[in-house]
Amino acid sequence: EVRMVVIQREGVTIELMIDSPIMNVTSNKITNQIILDVSPQLMGNRTMLPIRAIAEQLKYQVEWDQISNLVKIY
Repeated sequence: EVRMVVIQREGVTIELMIDSPIMNVTSNKITNQIILDVSPQLMGNRTMLPIRAIAEQLKYQVEWDQISNLVKIY
């Protein structure tokens, strides 16, 4: 059984394996492996993903607002 998450957007493909700290990012036919601080996990019926790492690979700006405890993605 393969437990993988695949995200595709504007020519970028991100592959994450559940419980693995390795994220594969393919853009312009070049694949890079990135080591994550936190592995994707299954919790109940939900898949928890490292949103900052994913958003940054998709060229979004990510900010943490410490006052409101919110992640802002632009």
